[in-house]
Amino acid sequence: MKTTSEALEFGRIQAAIKQYTHSEVAKDYIEHLAMFSHREELQDALATLKEMIETMVRFSSWPLNSSFDLFPIITNGKKGGILTPLDIDHVATDIGQCNDIKRFFGKLDRDYPFLKEIVADFFDLTPLQKEIHRVIAPNLTIYDEASAALKSIRQRMRRQEQKINEKVNRLAGLYSSFLSDNLLTIRDGHYVLPVKTSEKNKVNGIIHDISDSGQTTFIEPNEIVVLNNEMVALKNNELEEIRRILRALTMLIISEEDHLLANNKLIGLIDFYSAKAKYALEINATIADVNTQSTIKIKSARHPLLDQNKVVANDFSFTMEERIVIISGPNAGGKTVALKTVGLLILMHHAGLAIPADEGANICFIKNIYVDIGDSQSISDNLSTFSGHIANLVSITSEAKSNDLILIDELGTGTDPDEGAALAEAVVKFLLEKNVFAMISSHYSGLKIMAINTEGLINASMIFDEHKLEPTYRMSLGVPGSSYGVMVAKRLGLNTRIIDTAKFILNNQGTSDIALTIQNLEQSSRDVLQKQTILDKKLKDIGLIEQQIESEKEELNRRKKNFLEDVNDEKAMLIDEALKKANAILATLEGAKKPHEVIAAKKELTDLLDAEPDFKSKDIIHENDFVLVTGLGILGRVTRIQGNHARIRAINGLSISAAVDKLVHAEVPKKKKNNPVTNHDSVIVQGKVGLECNVIGFHVDEALAEVSRFLDGCRVKHYKEVRIIHGDGSGALRRAVHEYLKNQSWIKEFRLGGPGEGGLGATMVTLK
Repeated sequence: MKTTSEALEFGRIQAAIKQYTHSEVAKDYIEHLAMFSHREELQDALATLKEMIETMVRFSSWPLNSSFDLFPIITNGKKGGILTPLDIDHVATDIGQCNDIKRFFGKLDRDYPFLKEIVADFFDLTPLQKEIHRVIAPNLTIYDEASAALKSIRQRMRRQEQKINEKVNRLAGLYSSFLSDNLLTIRDGHYVLPVKTSEKNKVNGIIHDISDSGQTTFIEPNEIVVLNNEMVALKNNELEEIRRILRALTMLIISEEDHLLANNKLIGLIDFYSAKAKYALEINATIADVNTQSTIKIKSARHPLLDQNKVVANDFSFTMEERIVIISGPNAGGKTVALKTVGLLILMHHAGLAIPADEGANICFIKNIYVDIGDSQSISDNLSTFSGHIANLVSITSEAKSNDLILIDELGTGTDPDEGAALAEAVVKFLLEKNVFAMISSHYSGLKIMAINTEGLINASMIFDEHKLEPTYRMSLGVPGSSYGVMVAKRLGLNTRIIDTAKFILNNQGTSDIALTIQNLEQSSRDVLQKQTILDKKLKDIGLIEQQIESEKEELNRRKKNFLEDVNDEKAMLIDEALKKANAILATLEGAKKPHEVIAAKKELTDLLDAEPDFKSKDIIHENDFVLVTGLGILGRVTRIQGNHARIRAINGLSISAAVDKLVHAEVPKKKKNNPVTNHDSVIVQGKVGLECNVIGFHVDEALAEVSRFLDGCRVKHYKEVRIIHGDGSGALRRAVHEYLKNQSWIKEFRLGGPGEGGLGATMVTLK
């Protein structure tokens, strides 16, 4: 019997999550991923995952790099081994990663209590890291300054090497006619001359090696034997001092064993939650709530191992009143996939993972999931398919307890139909008494009728398209389904003569009352589903219209506000000018001595006070004129004038109203040949176009309009790469912007921002 994890292919989920890890510890956590035994532990794990997903959406990924399991490294040191520079570098890398994680978390502007509890447990081992970096260089060599003795040895080695080079170069010149190459060579730590084998007797010394061709003999001249031996001794001294230094570092690391291993586990734990969060974002998963009401409700559940662009989503529901679902319908219609989807999503949930379903999924705590799906035949155990299923049922019915989940595919098959049907009904009754949750697929009419008449049971069916003769893979709860065996056989290409004969036999046998009842229920279900689909579409259309109206209303209010601000600024400027003139006139009055001068100044002041500020355009505007709306910077064509109000069709198609005295004539923008600015005209805003557009806080429709205007301006300016800042809250605005960008042929590519570019909160766009 396959385990539940094997039957539901949970191992493939583990493998997918493992791809996002950076540490060996996290990989080990994933290997041992299983259902939690206690509700509180599950709730804490899901709450931690929720925090991790939110931090990644809002602040980009955590600073995680490769982290090795330090336990075997430290164990080796405890047994007397000397850690290698690479082992010690792994220790230093872990310490640095702890510090990076703490710095990253300290910059978050929200409180994440579950993650905070993990990060707070990190031990500060910075002094150990500094000591390691003082000794070991990035290329894993040992610094000269690691110890005074090492520094002295290497200084002597360099002086000795210089002596040898000088001596060898002199000898190379002396024996140049006997050498096969002018390059100095080292063999077994000794400097040697590459002497032609035919001339080897001309050079006195020790032979260390002969080339593969036999043409060259490597000879250490007697004149440098002593110098070479001294160099070998120095190198041995160097190695011994390095061993002493590494041993000291090893002992220092062992002294911090507990803290290092604790940090190593915490890095793995953070990496574990990071990998789960990345997988959740990849499959667009959400976190289900854990309830105490013994109910399971999952909306738009999708099997995570199927193509997420093609998989058909279904709703699943179990309650106290409807604990067992009898699912029927055509073969190859999706029953088994439905069973596996329910089982796998509930298993994922109870293992602390997000599930591919809509927000609001609610699942009670389940301790065990039992599965009998697929061929249970076993040659090694001498079991037929039927015997294999019965063996599984023996285990399930004896072990299952209240609130456990049971999934059985094709209950009662593999034996005499009447006996199989009777056995299936008996098993369902037994499970009902056990108070378990169950989903059972079957073709038996008796089970379908039983589900109609028995409290605690409910029918479900996989819908079959009779017109296209193909399954829809959509499940309908509350209605049993027909098997459509003959239709499915026809679709799969069975000989038409066989199909016709089967239909003839069925017609002559007549149709039972049960079959008629099921057919009527199916037809009613299809009618309801069709009407619901039409209704959903109309509601969606209405929703879109409402959003558009609201967006236009907000846009008009915003423009009205901008217009009023412009008017107020203009008024303030005119009033200021008027005050200046009035003050000048008053100054004239004070200085006037003659009566006619006083009279003239008073008249000038009276005229100034009686004058109205002139906000009106000096242009005479007519219908069909191309104009600029001052204050808003919008270009468009006048479609209608009524009194002092004009209706303008902006060049992106948006219709706005404006006062006639706020309009001035403008030139119609010229379109470039063979390089249109846009596929649809856009509002042209007079002024500079920046390299980024910030739409944080906008509604989706408003944001898309702003992005469209921005990108149109960027195209006019021939920008190559720009940035759209949408924030990383719920992700709705990011998805809407990305969907818009996908459909623009003049967008070369786009990607999420990298480090320093805004991360998940921004999108970098490259224009063609």
